[in-house]
Amino acid sequence: MNKVKFRNMIALFLIVFTVPDLIIHILFFSIRADVLETFPMVGEAISEGFNVVFALAIIIAICNGFEKDKPIYHLITGGVLFYISLLHDFLDEFFVLTVPSIAFEVFAFPLALIFATIGIYKSQQYERSLYLDNERLKLQYKEMSITDNLTCLYNTRYFYDTVPTEIETMLHENRPLSLLILDIDDFKLVNDTYGHLEGDRLIEYIGKQIKTEFSSYQCYRYGGEEFIVVLEDVDLDRVYEMADSFRMKFASDIFYIDGESYQKTISVGLAELTDQDDTKTLLEKADKAMYVAKTTGKNKVCY
Repeated sequence: MNKVKFRNMIALFLIVFTVPDLIIHILFFSIRADVLETFPMVGEAISEGFNVVFALAIIIAICNGFEKDKPIYHLITGGVLFYISLLHDFLDEFFVLTVPSIAFEVFAFPLALIFATIGIYKSQQYERSLYLDNERLKLQYKEMSITDNLTCLYNTRYFYDTVPTEIETMLHENRPLSLLILDIDDFKLVNDTYGHLEGDRLIEYIGKQIKTEFSSYQCYRYGGEEFIVVLEDVDLDRVYEMADSFRMKFASDIFYIDGESYQKTISVGLAELTDQDDTKTLLEKADKAMYVAKTTGKNKVCY
């Protein structure tokens, strides 16, 4: 049993203890024993004992309740004060206690209510905080599972999870959809010349540019130096213009490493969805178009 469960059990026990004690006081008449005639120091001893217990309860509340701001300590302190108050009241039926000791009973009960109320309120806040943290973690883990770490674009897994349904919807509603495959020309040369870290930097850069340029559409890193953009409700001519504009912007970028500079280009394959297509055939058409761009001079958009 861990500490949290143990403390929760203690708090629950101390609070639940008050219920039968209240029932006893309601159902039965007070019983007083004249014990002081035989043991005159009993009342004083009980009074001093309660003083010590009450002081310890306050110390616990200050040290662990407010300073550490843990709801469980407020609940325990409230339960302890309830226990002190009601047990004191119960023993008072048997022993004649002094006025200072009785005063603790008077103060302990409202203090118990205060600490218990604070504890319950903070417990609810704490649970709410845990719930929100848990939901945030779920979103983070989900985002991590569907995105590429290097580019922060969606990954291949998410592509195959979402695009088939998207295609079915667009076909059913007779709406246009196009798919772009963008591939960095001669990417291997970057790795061979400048190293894989520079290659990663280039991929990260183009990923950010794709995300910015096509911010209204779903963008994916399909693998290696290949990227996919799925564009809904855009006619083919407009898609071609957007792709060619991005191609030209990227070709004009200059990259620097170790005092040297270099430029890169991309080849783009474009395919438009027809009623004969599914995810596989649409990808094949875009991939063939990209292959044509590669084999006919690179740095161009083909469809």
